[in-house]
Amino acid sequence: TIAGTLATALAEEAIFRLGFIETIRKTSLSKWRVPLSALIFGASHLAPLFGGAAILPCLMQAGYTFLLGLLLGVGYEAGGLGVTVFIHFLFNFLQDDLYVSSGGGNWDKNFIIANLICAILAGICCVFLFFFKVFKGDRSEAKN
Repeated sequence: TIAGTLATALAEEAIFRLGFIETIRKTSLSKWRVPLSALIFGASHLAPLFGGAAILPCLMQAGYTFLLGLLLGVGYEAGGLGVTVFIHFLFNFLQDDLYVSSGGGNWDKNFIIANLICAILAGICCVFLFFFKVFKGDRSEAKN
């Protein structure tokens, strides 16, 4: 359901971006906060292995969720939690609510293409937000 998809995105973003990034920010590993959060996010998607799921699809999911975690981490740093919840929701909605539930197969060619398109669009948004934040910060510092 859409509500479930939104709840999942909100919960995971609260844990992995708001929780882990902000906690790591306060340590000596602060400069690694985005990749570390992404690594934990990707590793968390290996959980189906404990239920007997096939290894290769789980590894593929962990890999692409690690990359998504990097993207979401940049989005969080640039635009905050709302940006990451929105992007995460779109990924889950397009993947689960639309594609798989409409009869598309997990990990078929169209599924991968749809995810790549989402990743590219989300990446463009996050890069734009990041540079907007950097340049906005530079302008405000120049005024002082």
